[in-house]
Amino acid sequence: MWYVAVLVELAIAIALYNTGMILFRTIWLLLGIVAIFAWILRRRLAESPRFDVLSGHEERVKKTITELGEVPSAAETGKKASYQRHHYGELFTKYWKPLVFAWFLYLMWGIPASTYGEFFPYIFSSLHLVSTQVVFAFEAIYFGSAIVPGLLIYAYLSDRVGRVPLYLASAIMCSLSFFLLVYKPFLTNVPVLLLSFLLFGIGQGVGVWPVTRLLSLEHFPTSVRNSGQGFVWFTMRLEAAIFGLFTPLIVAVSVTYIGWIAGIFFLAAIILVAAVSHANPSFVGTERKSLETTSNEQFST
Repeated sequence: MWYVAVLVELAIAIALYNTGMILFRTIWLLLGIVAIFAWILRRRLAESPRFDVLSGHEERVKKTITELGEVPSAAETGKKASYQRHHYGELFTKYWKPLVFAWFLYLMWGIPASTYGEFFPYIFSSLHLVSTQVVFAFEAIYFGSAIVPGLLIYAYLSDRVGRVPLYLASAIMCSLSFFLLVYKPFLTNVPVLLLSFLLFGIGQGVGVWPVTRLLSLEHFPTSVRNSGQGFVWFTMRLEAAIFGLFTPLIVAVSVTYIGWIAGIFFLAAIILVAAVSHANPSFVGTERKSLETTSNEQFST
């Protein structure tokens, strides 16, 4: 499904570049339509046969295997075990450690990412970008600089180099991106602005973006996995929205304070991930491990 989202984002970016006057409410309407379409399409797709077996849905397994042109065997369709069902409240009792860890990393990334737009007026004015089409195109480059490294760098190096080195390198790039903007004269220095712009974009895709999302899923059992990610995502967005209420006051004093805050946030994430990976390497370095291993999934027979 990821390619559908990428194609939709690309189409919207092209539309914005060509017209420059599409209202944001129209964009959200289009995204809502896409979300409904994705939801309907997702419901028509079969889960993995293994998941269906463990969930006791033998008929789905037979249907999936038949659609693939294979003949289902008794071993493939026989009911072996089922996932243990967990209550939502267990996220805050039994799984509170990975929940807090994922929530913190989301917050350290989410607030800087959500408020990075505060620098855009300074960046665009210093680059003498006044055309609406050019501004939208520049923002599309920013998002592309985060998406492309995720597809080409992280996806290729994750299992080879490891998630911890990629995350630390990525977070260092993001932290440097904001610390470059701490001194106000830099906000009129074109090379520094471009370097900061690309460091934050590329830095997110190299590790911060994908690893943060994986860590909000991998340590939770199947029955509450999406609930765990939903909780950390919702709270991150809520806290970023609350922080956003104060960004105009911060910027009124000096926009460089945003650089300090965001840079320190990423620095805190670097310290935490380095400390946790040193104390418990397998907790963060989850590459080449199954979800059952990382979440200590329990089965009932």
